[in-house]
Amino acid sequence: MVFCLIGLSTETFSQHNNDKLIIEDINFVSEGDTLSGTMVIPSNKSKLSAVVEIHGSGKTKRNLGLAKFFATQGIAFLTYDKRGVGKSQGKYVGGENNASAENLILLSKDAYAAFKALKKRLSSDTVKIGLFGGSQVGWIAPVTASYDKEIRFMALMSAPVVTVGQEMHFSRIAGKNPHFFNEYSKSKIDEIIAKSPKTGFDPITYLKTLRIPVLWVYGDLDRSIPVFESIKNLNRIQKETNQDYKIELLTNRDHNLSNGKNDHYALNLIIEWIKKDNLWLTAPN
Repeated sequence: MVFCLIGLSTETFSQHNNDKLIIEDINFVSEGDTLSGTMVIPSNKSKLSAVVEIHGSGKTKRNLGLAKFFATQGIAFLTYDKRGVGKSQGKYVGGENNASAENLILLSKDAYAAFKALKKRLSSDTVKIGLFGGSQVGWIAPVTASYDKEIRFMALMSAPVVTVGQEMHFSRIAGKNPHFFNEYSKSKIDEIIAKSPKTGFDPITYLKTLRIPVLWVYGDLDRSIPVFESIKNLNRIQKETNQDYKIELLTNRDHNLSNGKNDHYALNLIIEWIKKDNLWLTAPN
């Protein structure tokens, strides 16, 4: 379940004027290991929100280009090398244990350590800090958010709201079939989900405990996660607990929210949502 934002690299945004950005490398400790990242903070904005980027399942380094993209829109951004990758210590867990409950909880603690580092650097309660990421982050971010009420929002892309067992069952059938959505009707997809094992980590337990705004962005051609089952679960949670959810389903978009072009539609949608008044406060002097 690897997630990749097409066209978003350090080089993509090298044309931005770095004089308007504060770029700082940072180290922070999580579960005894030192993780390494970079903060990019807008230097000339009268309003400010901030996000911590959480990585999906891949062996991923910090994305400075993405951080600059957000910061030029007035949103401070912390991106870091996943544990065991790049300059970060620890062990990267791949293979069948990548989505184990133990590893997901560990990664949630890494994200929380990153949140605390960013909060300390911004050193003001007037900056609202949230969590951002895609794919496997749908299992990690709700756990991280449950640790601290100062985590004010989440913006998640292609995030599974099903158990690990259900996602793996669906992706084994759909992932290798490029014609899946042409060959399988909605009723057949529902049958696949109904037969999938509800085993492994379940994010719904954590989601029900949260009371923060969440933006969920999906593509209707995602063959990695069961999008429509995830949305059904979100609607049920929203009805049961009166959650502040906004769900966006993008047409002709895959797991990476790509339509085959290097557009930034999904990211721009997320940035505009974060910039709503309820997520912004006056930045400190």
